Amino acid sequence: MMDLNAQDAANRIRALELESFIVEAPAGAGKTELLTQRYLKLLATVEEPEEIIALTFTNKAATEMRNRILLSLTHAEQQTPETKAHKLVTRGLAEKALHQSNMKQWQILSQPSRLRILTIDALCSSLTRQMPLLSRFGGQPVVSDDTDTHYNDAARRAIAEIMHETKMDDTVTTALRYMDNNAEKLTELLAKMLARRDQWLPMVGRLHDLEPAAMLASTEHALRSLIADDLKAASQVLPANVQQALMPLARFAASNLDSDADIAPLLDWQYTLSADADDLIMWQALANLLLTKTDKTYRKSPNKNNGFPADKEHKSKKDDFT
Repeated sequence: MMDLNAQDAANRIRALELESFIVEAPAGAGKTELLTQRYLKLLATVEEPEEIIALTFTNKAATEMRNRILLSLTHAEQQTPETKAHKLVTRGLAEKALHQSNMKQWQILSQPSRLRILTIDALCSSLTRQMPLLSRFGGQPVVSDDTDTHYNDAARRAIAEIMHETKMDDTVTTALRYMDNNAEKLTELLAKMLARRDQWLPMVGRLHDLEPAAMLASTEHALRSLIADDLKAASQVLPANVQQALMPLARFAASNLDSDADIAPLLDWQYTLSADADDLIMWQALANLLLTKTDKTYRKSPNKNNGFPADKEHKSKKDDFT
């Protein structure tokens, strides 16, 4: 049986073939070095360096890749000593790429801009700048940094699809029902989701083939885990001994307010709250008792609106709270 090191070496050699590949590996495994080697090998096969396009998501990644390739070519030209096995592979490929550059008179080291290593946005921008005048596209297009406008527009267009829905369980109709038919709230949530699609798109792929019940269970589990993470932080701020001291004051305050008050769940508070999603409502009620609604800072002093009347009978308890 082939050991892991031999298999990794074989995969790296195979990835340099002129075919399509998907490379998956953890951080520090040498993915960037492999991409550098693949780019150098392609340079040795083309007529012009512009025939190769390397795309990245960020300018930082594009700059790093460009620097690695140029450094490899520079070391090959200067014959800098190299002993590491993977660097020797890079050196051999760089020498062939440099030979092709000299043969075709690319002058690649003095004209590094000929290496088309750029972000996806930069590629799209360069393509639109080449559109003919007859396209009537208008002014010179630019990449926009204000994404919120586009996310909101996309969300509104998605909700507008309700015009084509005929069943109560159709997508937009169902979403609006959960939002009490508040289209503005749904638009805001959809726009925020689009801005964070890198976080939830992988989950959509994994849940795609699941039954609705299994999908719901998986989503609920993920949500409970996120809630638990936040409640752990709250438990550190308000440990058990602090909660025990707050319980009689919280029950007293809740008893002086209506049953629909924000702190009403604290009326029968008898146990220490844990970092569990089942205690979320109690945590929220406790937050409403201790924090202001506007800036979410600790209340400087309680008053009758928080459940602490100003009469003399309750003065001692009020002083304890402050």
